[in-house]
Parts: sequence; C-alpha cells; structure tokens
Amino acid sequence: MLKPEEEARLIAAWQRDGDTAARDRIVRAYARLCYSIAARYSSNPDHVDDLAQEGSFGIMRALDRYDPARGTRFSTYSRNWVKNFVAASAAKVSTVVDVPARTFIEVRSGKAREGMEAAVAASNPAVSLDAPAREGEMDLLERLVSPEPDPEAAAGQASLERHHRMLVEKALAVLTERERTVVRRRSLTVVPDTLDHIAADFGLTRERIRQIEVSALEKMKSAIIAIGADPSLSD
Repeated sequence: MLKPEEEARLIAAWQRDGDTAARDRIVRAYARLCYSIAARYSSNPDHVDDLAQEGSFGIMRALDRYDPARGTRFSTYSRNWVKNFVAASAAKVSTVVDVPARTFIEVRSGKAREGMEAAVAASNPAVSLDAPAREGEMDLLERLVSPEPDPEAAAGQASLERHHRMLVEKALAVLTERERTVVRRRSLTVVPDTLDHIAADFGLTRERIRQIEVSALEKMKSAIIAIGADPSLSD
C-alpha cells in the first residue's frame, strides 16, 4: 500500500501530466481491494480474476474523477467505483446465461419476481449481494450507486438536447443577419462577447447593440412559443 503523501503525488502526476506510470502504480496498489470485492461475487477463481480486472477499470475511472479538494480519501472514493464496475460485470462473468445486470442484482438480493425463474437459476453461482461488505458498513446493494446515467436516461437527454437545438435554429431563422450575429456572439458561444467589442465591429454604440440583442431575443421567444403551439412548424 502507498503512503498518503506518495499516493497524493501519484494522483496529481496522472491528473496533471497524464503520467501512465503513476496511474499504473496506483492500480497495482489497489489490486488487493479489487480482488477482495471481486471474491464477494463468485467463488470461482477464474471469475474472480476477471471481476478483479473489471475492478481495476473502476480504479482508473476513480483516478479521473477524484477531487482531493472535497476532503474524501481516495481509498474511500475508489472503493465505490470498484464495486460499481465489479457488480456491473458480475452478471456476465459469473453466470452461464447472459443475465442483465439489473436483473442479476434483483435476484441476488432476494427480489426476484414472477417469470424470473431462469434468471434465478443462472444467478446461483454468485454470492449474495446483500451481505455486509464489512462490519459496520452498509450492504453492497445500498452502495452500488453510479453517477453515470443509464442508457434510457442518456437517450432521453440526447433527444431533448436535439429538440432544443432545433428550436434555437428555427428561432434564429426569423432574425435578420445582424440580429443573428449579435445573438450568437452574446448567447451562443462558450465565452460571450462583450457589447463593446460587438459595437466596435458594427460601428454602432454599445446601447444600440444592447437594443438589438433585446429585440432579437423577444423575436426568438415569440417564434419558439409559436412552434410549441403548432407542432407542424417544427417539422
């Protein structure tokens, strides 16, 4: 295991400089943790090796996301990532039949529903997921919370973002070229341009650019309301 000072230095070297040697050193140092967690999901040594490998990917993800300024120890933060990765892979690695991860966890926690007999049979080789990880700790199932959205939520978010972009493009189309330029530079860039810069480019006063921006945004608002009232306008 690493001393806290060495661990902090290695984490900083990876996050700041992309030092792969530092990353690999961290992963090796936490190999025991990966095997310890993997062993709770299967008694088959081959399966444990595969699950521990998945756990090492959790260590790598934790390295990318870890923020020491939050005051959480890396050992605590990385443990949850390892559990997430191992649990997500346990259904595929530890069963002969391919069982969806969510179904696998339900079966192993004793929440099997009618019609899940095949999943119950396929999931038997693994150990129970609701066994306490350690005395005084929460059950594993209570701690398997991933910050990543599930596929359904990600698809819904992507669809919503496409719809928003479509509305903005439709609304921009009702503006004059000058109005579109002002709106794009003021509201649709990562770093908004200043009124003074835009005024200098157009040879107008700062106040006039502000008036153009306000008027353009009102036009866009009206256009978006019209599209919402008549869905055929969004085709």
